[in-house]
Amino acid sequence: MYIIVALLSLAAASTVFFGRSRPLAAYALIAFYVGIDYSNYVFQLGDSLAGTLAKSFKEMLFFSLLLLVAYSVAKRRLVAKEVLVLLVASSLLLAYGAFSNGFFTAAVDWRDSVLPVVTAALLAACGLLTERRLSRLVTFFALVIAVNSIFAVFQYYTFNGDAQSSWRYDFLLQESLRADSYFETRLIEYQITRGGDLRSSGLFASALQYSYSAALACFYFYCASCRKLSRGKILAATFPITMMLVCALGVYVSQVRASLVIVAVSIAVHTFAFSAKGGGRYSVGRAGMIGFGCVGAFVTSLILFYGSFDASVQGRVPQYALVLEEFKLLGHGVGPFRGRFDSYYVYGLLTFGAVFILWVMWVFSLYKKAFGGLNREWTKGGDLMLRGFIFSSIVPALVIACFQHFSASLYYQLIWVMLFAASKNGRVSSSAANGLAVQEQPRELQSNRPQGVTGPLTQ
Repeated sequence: MYIIVALLSLAAASTVFFGRSRPLAAYALIAFYVGIDYSNYVFQLGDSLAGTLAKSFKEMLFFSLLLLVAYSVAKRRLVAKEVLVLLVASSLLLAYGAFSNGFFTAAVDWRDSVLPVVTAALLAACGLLTERRLSRLVTFFALVIAVNSIFAVFQYYTFNGDAQSSWRYDFLLQESLRADSYFETRLIEYQITRGGDLRSSGLFASALQYSYSAALACFYFYCASCRKLSRGKILAATFPITMMLVCALGVYVSQVRASLVIVAVSIAVHTFAFSAKGGGRYSVGRAGMIGFGCVGAFVTSLILFYGSFDASVQGRVPQYALVLEEFKLLGHGVGPFRGRFDSYYVYGLLTFGAVFILWVMWVFSLYKKAFGGLNREWTKGGDLMLRGFIFSSIVPALVIACFQHFSASLYYQLIWVMLFAASKNGRVSSSAANGLAVQEQPRELQSNRPQGVTGPLTQ
């Protein structure tokens, strides 16, 4: 069975080389995130060679995309400068972490926090994330999460109150003890239950990771239903509304409060900073104000009502203070802080130092490149619902990063996928719309491509 799973992973990764089947690699990536934990539990993949290969799909896809980049270079095709810079920078981060903390420790952390970013950039650069393909990919993601939410709801309402009865208990215990032989087993129960109720997750081992995706899928179906209703298609809106409610129920049974923040902030940005008029209009300034306002409200409430919060929230405050004590200009390197903090920003500042500040500024530049300036009005005829969804989904991720560390999750991967795709497709579409020159590509790269989208690995 291990060999079968490994071969399937290898086959999915290799699809990037086979013309029309190239987009399958992105679908396989989503399926991998959703199913790897439960597959690991059922098939007991362990640390055998075949089991390691079966769990290494992300690495297989990464190296397949690298080979595609190398092939493009060999054919003397232009490669986007930002892609090359990202590859070099990510390699230096791994090297620095390996030198400071040991290769294995650094590689595991790099795989969680940096590899998803590089993979998303390569998927966009290789032409696998054109607007049409991205629309289908995000729809696939939302439907898969909706199905998983049904499973999660079933788990929640059939739970007998014993944490050890959940399939996740033994699995999480084995994985935790493998990583740390001194791990306190009582902490497993907190990951599985809250107040005696199950923190349900379906096929995911982590309720946190599932809930982020469920919140994103819930908002996707919200956008889809709004689009249908705005066109007067009441009957057609029945399906997305139903799926939205299913995912919302999934968020509820996961018992993760940060997911409620994702849904609420997404709807706020979509309502006050996005307009479907004139082919779609995007106010990056308003979106930023909403994001900073939410962060400010969180900090203010934490200061004024610290004693009113539970231990989970209060325990985050010393982590923020640790940044002032342990901060280094170049950071400590990937490895030592993996899984130690609840805030992605705390982790990033301690791990990458000043580089992380540049990282966050780069995220804002990508967001502005996609939706700000000349790109605030994309060309007509595209997927307006998808554009509004992506525009409204980035800011909530930046908000919850203040109090959640979501790297290594499907949510983290998809946010980067959408951000890179939007910055690439948005720039090209708006350039064409405003009469700016768009580099002409060889004829063989123009086949089967939606109008207004550049070829693989080019700008």
